[in-house]
Amino acid sequence: MVRTKNIRIQGTARARIFRGIFATGLIYTLFQNDSFAQSTTFAQLDLDRMMKGMLSGKTQEQEEERAFLEDSAARGKAKSQAELASRLYDEGNLAEARKLWTMAAKQGEVNSQINLGILLEEEGNIAEAKGWYLKAMEQEDSRGSNNLGLLLEKEGKIEEAVELFRKSAEEGDAHGQYNLGRSFEQQGKDALARVWFKRAAEQDHLQAKQKLRLFGLF
Repeated sequence: MVRTKNIRIQGTARARIFRGIFATGLIYTLFQNDSFAQSTTFAQLDLDRMMKGMLSGKTQEQEEERAFLEDSAARGKAKSQAELASRLYDEGNLAEARKLWTMAAKQGEVNSQINLGILLEEEGNIAEAKGWYLKAMEQEDSRGSNNLGLLLEKEGKIEEAVELFRKSAEEGDAHGQYNLGRSFEQQGKDALARVWFKRAAEQDHLQAKQKLRLFGLF
């Protein structure tokens, strides 16, 4: 089963630390140069700010951007709330992520509706998750159809699930196409299964490609 997610995954801590160490070494080298060392105290202040940013894993520009994002979210901007929630989720702050996604979702921000549904589902709150997937479906979002279909499939409501997979698939969602193909395969309808696996594979869906290999078609 493949669930559509929107939650982003950012770079690793190792990559950020490595860049910080490299930049620190570069600045240290410059300050050993006599002509550079004669710069005004403003240069030292800039260095102090840069060093603080490196130790925190963030540059001054990133800190300013984060502050702007937090301010925009606090003023009720749904897109900013959605973006900040995704970052907080990446940082492990699920409570704040849920709070911001809820605020944005209530304003109709569809990515937040999907992400909030996924988060609630992971926490075992299936009824609320369904509600947000339905809200996304009302905005013609194919991810909502696919994710709701998976929940219904788990409950044994196969016919309803297949119809939702079909809706998602016909709207062009690769996960919906894969899940529809999987449903047909389970029914022994291999010809139809191959059709939908092929469409998903054309969108670089890994599991669909693996299915086609098993059919000898990829």
